[in-house]
Amino acid sequence: MSDYQGKLCTELSIPGLVDCTLQSQQLEVLRSICQRCPQLLELDLSHNSSGTELEPILSSLLPVLQNLTKLSLDRHVMDDHAAAVLAKMLPGLPKLCIISLSQCSGFTTVGACHLITALSHCHLLEDISLRTLQLQKEAMACLATGLHRMTSVKRLIKVTMASGSSDKVTLAILPMLESLEQLRGIKVIELDELLMGEQGLLELVKHVPIWTGLRRISLCNNCITDDTGTSLVEALSHCMALEEIILVSVGTSDLSNLASSLGNCSYAEDISLAWNGVTDDVAVMLAEVFPLCQRLKRVDLEANSISVRGAKALAASVHCSASVQVIRLWKNPIPREEFQRLSEKEKRLSFSSM
Repeated sequence: MSDYQGKLCTELSIPGLVDCTLQSQQLEVLRSICQRCPQLLELDLSHNSSGTELEPILSSLLPVLQNLTKLSLDRHVMDDHAAAVLAKMLPGLPKLCIISLSQCSGFTTVGACHLITALSHCHLLEDISLRTLQLQKEAMACLATGLHRMTSVKRLIKVTMASGSSDKVTLAILPMLESLEQLRGIKVIELDELLMGEQGLLELVKHVPIWTGLRRISLCNNCITDDTGTSLVEALSHCMALEEIILVSVGTSDLSNLASSLGNCSYAEDISLAWNGVTDDVAVMLAEVFPLCQRLKRVDLEANSISVRGAKALAASVHCSASVQVIRLWKNPIPREEFQRLSEKEKRLSFSSM
């Protein structure tokens, strides 16, 4: 390696090899380069097809990356042994703040518990992404225990509970939801497809008022009734930094009370109630509360059952809501001639997929 190449290595801080197919010799080159990078802050090996060869590389590579703050290993397939090797390495990264293991697969409950336990010993960890990670009951219990230690976490991207009867799923996730009380500094929480029932949502609602720094909450594809949704929105009114409320496909079209409560979330900038089948009554209620949301920029009502009456109410409300940039009404039963007329009159109404 030339002096110039060596200098480049010592200054390299954020290498990324995303969506590549790495062979063993290429991984060796990567290891050699990274070992010469004392200032390495981020390492992204997401979407790679390296098979089992990644395991020995990580075991030799991670221990020398003492300044690493972010590690992304999305979509890797690893067995329990590989998961255990990675778990052994993680607590040895003293500055690790961000980790993404989204869509990883191949390991059993044993491997999942190894990884979750390791994460709980990363004391500076602020951002955890476990998107679509399928956890069985035992692994969910392990996560609940681990979250009690992860008090520094500010961003938690959801796990998915493995399928089962609704009662069993609720019992399995309740301890995890209870442990969220420890995350007092949370800013972003996404618990999409967690299969929370009413009991689970009410447990979540208990903790929301203490999350005063919360900026985004997403609970898509959970079952939220109008009553529990109202309780949720009322709890969110304590979150003065809240910018995004995402409630896509929550299993009910009866969201009138929830819509009326959104006026309490006066700092919200982005609200989505898409794919819920909500009707004109909800649209009219939203139109009434929009002027109370003085920072509101975007409202997504895609794929609902809003007719011309609801669209007209929204259009009239926008005139009193200068901050609103777009209201999405794509895939609602509004005739073409009507939505063309409405969009010409009020250009912030969008009837397209964009």
